[in-house]
Amino acid sequence: MDRCIYVLFDVPVWRAVFWDYRERTKIMDGTIEISAFMDLLEKRDLVIAPRSLVEERLADLELLKLRKQLKRKPALSYKEIADARLWGKITNRAALKFAQKYAKPGEIFVTKLGHRPVQKITITAVERIAKQRGELWD
Repeated sequence: MDRCIYVLFDVPVWRAVFWDYRERTKIMDGTIEISAFMDLLEKRDLVIAPRSLVEERLADLELLKLRKQLKRKPALSYKEIADARLWGKITNRAALKFAQKYAKPGEIFVTKLGHRPVQKITITAVERIAKQRGELWD
């Protein structure tokens, strides 16, 4: 899917606002004939979908992008694990508890983030715990 275009219809069905959600810009705002509009959709292989479905899909794409970025790091904080949902939909505190329960000695260490200490867990431990919890690890 090259582009994710969302169409908002106003009260007169002939008026439409086209948004490109990847670029977060308005493509077109104006009047268009329904037959021309349907031809445009068919030509570009697009469909009309509810806003909730489009926003859900965009959130999934952003989550996948975040996971890809985090998997390149040697170690992760509990907040990063919770935000990327690597161990499911859990909180920072739950990530801490799972790490304390399932991590092997030496896999959790303390590092400094500015002036405060932050606990991190190695990426190999994060991967192993994700697999134990049944979460997909791409």
